[in-house]
Amino acid sequence: MSKLTRYNIENHVYFVTSKTKNNKPIFLNPANADLFIQTLFECRNRYRFLLLGFVVMPDHFHALIMPKHGYYISSVVQKIKSLFAYRMRGLGIKGSIWQKSFYDFVVYSEEKCREKLDYIHANPVRKGIVNDPMDYRFSSVNHQEKMDMID
Repeated sequence: MSKLTRYNIENHVYFVTSKTKNNKPIFLNPANADLFIQTLFECRNRYRFLLLGFVVMPDHFHALIMPKHGYYISSVVQKIKSLFAYRMRGLGIKGSIWQKSFYDFVVYSEEKCREKLDYIHANPVRKGIVNDPMDYRFSSVNHQEKMDMID
């Protein structure tokens, strides 16, 4: 089976999914989920990408990211994942945190962006974790004041 080509298109939003190694539910621990969200925001500030939405599920995360300033989606996701793994190792966690690579989808319209954002926010409801997206604290639905907007 051949490897899929990753497209790097400037000024486009990407829907990104990355899973933990062996689907380990490390984000069931609220401290780990909070640390990941903190890392996500710090990377956004450091690497100046736009963050339009996210959700941290027990064994994966989804995000809507628009890379900027010469960064590609692959380098942005690598920065997020590696900084989080580094911080987890600092807490005494051993071994790999993430599965290799990640899934990405180029969001080609405002309508598709809204669809993906709705998908992100509904994920904890679909998985039976909460009944209302507002009840899930590890999602951008509860961090709206920190989310970016596309000009």
